[in-house]
Amino acid sequence: MSGFDISVWSSNTTLTVAQAAEIRDHVGRDWIIFANDPSVESFLAALRSRYPDFSIGGSAKLAQWGPSDPFLQSVDDPRPPPPTPAQLRDYQYVRATVWNGAISQQGLYLSMSILWDHAAEVFPYVQTLAKTHHLTVLDEDNDLQQPQSPTMAVPNILHLSLTLHIAGRAPALDASVTEGSTTLAHRSVPTRLDAHKWARTLATARHEIGYHLDDPRCLAQAYVLVPVETGIALPPFPGQAQIRTYELKRRDGH
Repeated sequence: MSGFDISVWSSNTTLTVAQAAEIRDHVGRDWIIFANDPSVESFLAALRSRYPDFSIGGSAKLAQWGPSDPFLQSVDDPRPPPPTPAQLRDYQYVRATVWNGAISQQGLYLSMSILWDHAAEVFPYVQTLAKTHHLTVLDEDNDLQQPQSPTMAVPNILHLSLTLHIAGRAPALDASVTEGSTTLAHRSVPTRLDAHKWARTLATARHEIGYHLDDPRCLAQAYVLVPVETGIALPPFPGQAQIRTYELKRRDGH
């Protein structure tokens, strides 16, 4: 990862910085959000119209399930070597896009990373566009921008009642969906994608916006991103001295 990271989403309440950071951290690790919001879709269409991310088209309902999604990959899969400094420079300055990878969508939640040499131009546009569509913006420095909205006790995005548990190894994964200490359903599935599609069907039937995930062997939960010094100087941008990149480290130390 070598860019300025931003999260954008639809919220029904005014959040504290801690609440917003909690949402960002959980969506990237153990929350699956699939409920859609027309404001998010309109924002994303306008953003891609001005700054295409060359993402693969497809159903918005399954947009989060790309082939490299860390919720679908596991520690059992072969890992590619980390990028070299030369590859980082090529990716940063040669690709005909302002984005570091595709914009990622989980329903009403978006995450994106702007290549550093475009950050000073693109980030203010993202903020302005989000304000127009009444969306919340949180950047990697925890600067929070949010629309004026009626205050509620707890935002809906923090209310996830169900948990999908995945254990074992493909093609015989053990999947179960629980609510608290009660198991609602259980089955064997060949892939993580099958498990998530099944859990989404169950959650949708209960009018949930998403579900918790307990899958210790998927990359999203088995690894943590650790900052790595690149030595590559940044174009002028407030608060940063050099390009940030990260590498995956196993949480269990293996």
